[in-house]
Amino acid sequence: MRGPSAEELKAKLNLTDDQYTKVVAIISATKEKAMAIRDDDSLEDDDKRAKMMDLMKSTHDQIRALLTPDQQKIYDSMMPAHGPGGPPPAPPSGDSPPPPSN
Repeated sequence: MRGPSAEELKAKLNLTDDQYTKVVAIISATKEKAMAIRDDDSLEDDDKRAKMMDLMKSTHDQIRALLTPDQQKIYDSMMPAHGPGGPPPAPPSGDSPPPPSN
């Protein structure tokens, strides 16, 4: 669960002081919620993953709502192609080593 930091967003999006303060609060709350999910022994791994993905999407949506349309375009381009909290894309087929020969 690693997205851009508040400092990265401030620099790349030219956030106002008000936007920056709100982004810091959102990211801080997200970290607390993520820790609670990770530490919740009553959840199965699949449930934890699903909750983390929902949390990342919610965080993305909250931050995006604070931005101007121009900032949103830049922010969207900063997000992985799979979207916030989704699984990483499969590596290109040429990156995997060849199977061992017998």
